[in-house]
Amino acid sequence: MQFIYILSDYDEYGAQNVVATLDRAHLPALVEENWAEATAAWRDKAKASVAALLAKPDEELSSPDGHKCHDGWGGVMLHVVPLRPR
Repeated sequence: MQFIYILSDYDEYGAQNVVATLDRAHLPALVEENWAEATAAWRDKAKASVAALLAKPDEELSSPDGHKCHDGWGGVMLHVVPLRPR
């Protein structure tokens, strides 16, 4: 089964800065590109969290609630969604 990997950040208005890829290995680069204005420490935390999550199999990561990549309110979310062909 193939999966889609979606990164976004969120605030009180919902999701924003949404990006997606079919290649899980591209996720750290997407953090760098999509959140270039964030501090290096913030991006490093997000990339480390994404890397830790990606140590798990896709089937385990597939969740409607997604996975937070930062502590507390806001920050990057990772959603792993199965791609279902028609």
